[in-house]
Amino acid sequence: MLIPTKEEILLSMELPINFGYGERDSVIIAQRRAMVFVTNERRVINYCRNEKINCLWLEKILRFLWKEHILSKEEVKRAMDEIEEKDKLIISSKDEVLKD
Repeated sequence: MLIPTKEEILLSMELPINFGYGERDSVIIAQRRAMVFVTNERRVINYCRNEKINCLWLEKILRFLWKEHILSKEEVKRAMDEIEEKDKLIISSKDEVLKD
């Protein structure tokens, strides 16, 4: 886990109020440190695209992993279950990720 600097925390307060604190910190860290941010939130993806911040869809990464035989379909399913449990994140497009 990356820890935001004081400056990054201040900058994150300028992001849209409907972003969670974690999303704000992550977006600013990605922007300031030239990193890629991964999310499943459409509003965050749209913001990142508008601001030219490198951002990827979580679901697309997960689908790519099994379609390219990097992980099995079952491993991706378990990864999604673990993400939902540990991160308290709902992956609403599980069926899309796993469809043949």
